[in-house]
Amino acid sequence: MAGCRYPVKSVTSPVALPETFLENVQADTIPLTARWWETFENEQLSALVEQTLAENFQMREAWDRLAQAEALAVQAGAAQWPDATLSGGAGRTWQETNQQYFESSRYNAGISIGYELDIWGRIRATRTAAKLDVEISYENVYATALVLTGTVARSWCQYVEAQAQIKVLERQIETNRQVLELITTRFGQGKTGAADVLRQQQFVQGTLSGLIVAQERVQLLHHALAVLTGQTPEQFSLPAVTELPPLPPGPVLLSPTGLLPQRPDVRSAILAVQAADQRLGAAIAEQYPRISLSADAETSAAKVRDLFDNWLASLAGNLTQPLFDAGLRKAEADRRRSIVSQALNQYGQTLLEALQDVEDALTQEQRQREYLASLTEQFNLVQKVLDRTQESYIKGQLDYLRVLDALVSVQSLERNILTAQQELLSRRIDLYQAMGGRQDLARPAPATLP
Repeated sequence: MAGCRYPVKSVTSPVALPETFLENVQADTIPLTARWWETFENEQLSALVEQTLAENFQMREAWDRLAQAEALAVQAGAAQWPDATLSGGAGRTWQETNQQYFESSRYNAGISIGYELDIWGRIRATRTAAKLDVEISYENVYATALVLTGTVARSWCQYVEAQAQIKVLERQIETNRQVLELITTRFGQGKTGAADVLRQQQFVQGTLSGLIVAQERVQLLHHALAVLTGQTPEQFSLPAVTELPPLPPGPVLLSPTGLLPQRPDVRSAILAVQAADQRLGAAIAEQYPRISLSADAETSAAKVRDLFDNWLASLAGNLTQPLFDAGLRKAEADRRRSIVSQALNQYGQTLLEALQDVEDALTQEQRQREYLASLTEQFNLVQKVLDRTQESYIKGQLDYLRVLDALVSVQSLERNILTAQQELLSRRIDLYQAMGGRQDLARPAPATLP
């Protein structure tokens, strides 16, 4: 009988993981930390992340789902203990027969106890599966926290970049208006044509359009950050920041076999396999006999003071064995085996996707570094071109179209560099998110109706 119990089995990886990742970040000098946002060393970002973890409603929903799983685990474990029921009652009878009147009272009390001997481990397996579900819910809490911290950090970087774009665009508009005044003056002197004035006017309006788009983006990101932190846009306020933080040194990466198990989705997939396997054990045990014990004691009397003078007690053992169920229990066990197989396959897919997430994040960060370096070099070159063409234009050696082309390139590259810097920070956030980890989370009190 002891050999029929169903232990929790270890789960081996269905995927042969590589020894190392294909790429690595350039400077791996900071130990891996679950509180990765602190590596940016920005108080505003850290405050937003902490507020999101504490106030976000999706985060609170994840905690509520955990509480539900905990309650279900208690219910599943209750069958391991005896079930005792206390009963009591009182009644009074009035009867009139042939003009004779009778009154009588009756009081009763009893206790009933039932207990199933878990010989085959069915109840224990069910309870273990429920406890594993609780652990899965814990991992889902950490997964929700990981997604939210990544989302709020990326949104904040985009918010800062959008404000920086506004600052750059306002400066570019001022520059473009000064150029327009210069060309208008030259047109009045007969040194240039009206087409040059119109082209510069159109360029000024195009820059103004870009400013409007950037202002809209700031407002939308303000709304998004408000919702992430559990507030309305009217309640939410954030001091303006127009400078992106520098990219922190990259984290020291573990091997895939050491890093991937830190991800909550991978841990959840392992637990899901074990929970499915425990439910398979319960389904197998369902085909075996059940032995239960029951004890009853009851008493009754016409008066309360005589209630315990007369009593009756019984003790019984019961054995039940399914003889014919048209293959119902066997089909359930077969279904549970397929669920275990499905969970194992899902675990393998989760591992592959986790590996892909890290590899993608490493590749994207490296390529983004190279892209930003290329944009910076282009900006330096086109700035020199602009200086030369402006000088030649003033001397009358070039037409204004050459100057305008260089000016458009300089201002466009300046804005593109800002966007590339923000995207590089976002790629680092993707990497932190892909590596997983567990934050220290405070469990909130459940919401209640007033």
